[in-house]
Amino acid sequence: MSLTELEEQEIITRITNLICDEAMGRDKIIQVFLNEGWECQEESINELIDSAIDKLNLLYSTPEYRRSVMEDHISKYELIYAYLREAGYTPGSNKALQAKERLMDVLKEGNKVTVRNSEITITETGVSHKYDLTKLTEVERARLQFLMEKAR
Repeated sequence: MSLTELEEQEIITRITNLICDEAMGRDKIIQVFLNEGWECQEESINELIDSAIDKLNLLYSTPEYRRSVMEDHISKYELIYAYLREAGYTPGSNKALQAKERLMDVLKEGNKVTVRNSEITITETGVSHKYDLTKLTEVERARLQFLMEKAR
């Protein structure tokens, strides 16, 4: 069975949807196509699945996608925080706040955020407040620059 480029792209889009929307794995996708009476071999379906996975990997690696995922997760953490705070469940609201801060790279591993009566305290562990920026490597300077721009 020979497919046109358009047909192939439509199938790849369908496979992409099966992966994302239905959370189907390779074996189930192959079974779907075989059950529909496809006259091609399992190897051909595997090639189309590989193309769909490549398409998804390309999409998921874009800065726009990562930004949208982060914004979505931050929004969800804010809703969880507000709900738990309103319900009076401080430990849960603190965990939601910490998860949001870890996601935003504000809170490093080992640091602790405490919220008491609307007062937020961040306790940093193992931090010296004397910074000599001349000792930073090129990579560290780039990371600092990135974080400073992100904070604006």
